[in-house]
Amino acid sequence: MKTFYSITAALFLFLGFTLSVHAETHHWGFKRSVDGEQPDAGAMYNYLLEKHGAYYKGSPEEKIVYFTFDNGFENGYTEEILDVLKEEKVPATFFLTGHYLESATPLVKKMVKDGHIIGNHSWGILIFQRSEKHR
Repeated sequence: MKTFYSITAALFLFLGFTLSVHAETHHWGFKRSVDGEQPDAGAMYNYLLEKHGAYYKGSPEEKIVYFTFDNGFENGYTEEILDVLKEEKVPATFFLTGHYLESATPLVKKMVKDGHIIGNHSWGILIFQRSEKHR
């Protein structure tokens, strides 16, 4: 029996069979309001948002403005923005890439210290479903 398994394994390797993994592409983005109603993220995203305690939109009964910043790279303005937000006591969310976490660590620590939310903007804004050869 051991010989049978060895031959089967060798045959699979010889013939070049590989196990492929399928990853679905999910497009996430801003959806506009229709007739003054909040847009729906869709069943799949609503489930994921609730499961992970994530935010997509606020309550339609509350009048709240969310300040968000897309900080993929530092161009010299973030420290000044953080100072103004702190002075005015305004919380914000900063969506950061992994590159930014490494290249602007002191600013990231300041964001956290000042009470801002840090959002994940991936490591380097890649399409995750593509393999290394497609980068």
